[in-house]
Amino acid sequence: MINGIKEICKIEKQKPESNAGLLKAVKEAIKGGRLIVARLGNNRVGFVQFIFSTREPYGLDYGKRKKFCWIEWMYVTRFYRRHGVGRYMHQKIVALCKKKNVGEIMLDVFRVNRSAISFYRKENFKSFIHILVGKV
Repeated sequence: MINGIKEICKIEKQKPESNAGLLKAVKEAIKGGRLIVARLGNNRVGFVQFIFSTREPYGLDYGKRKKFCWIEWMYVTRFYRRHGVGRYMHQKIVALCKKKNVGEIMLDVFRVNRSAISFYRKENFKSFIHILVGKV
């Protein structure tokens, strides 16, 4: 899982947390039941780490919102991409949201991560907010 997070960070040109920090976050997600792992046989082929919250991510005000599901990380190993693993995990998240009466899923994706954006669009996610960055 840590290697998957590091791959996402590399694609998005972001510096990942230390291995210790990532391991702690993954352990907390496992302990809190906030991690779904996709397996084929004994192989882990993907995971999604999430949290249910009413707090706005990054302290930004997205307007009045009820409880929502925030996808922190979603990753599928290269070989199993485009084989339905991402869709399977998304369906699991949707089922969990319905069970908890949560009507919205949110996440962030850097523009350079085109394959993730393409996947989420196919799953009917829409662009919600744009954060622009300018150099000084």
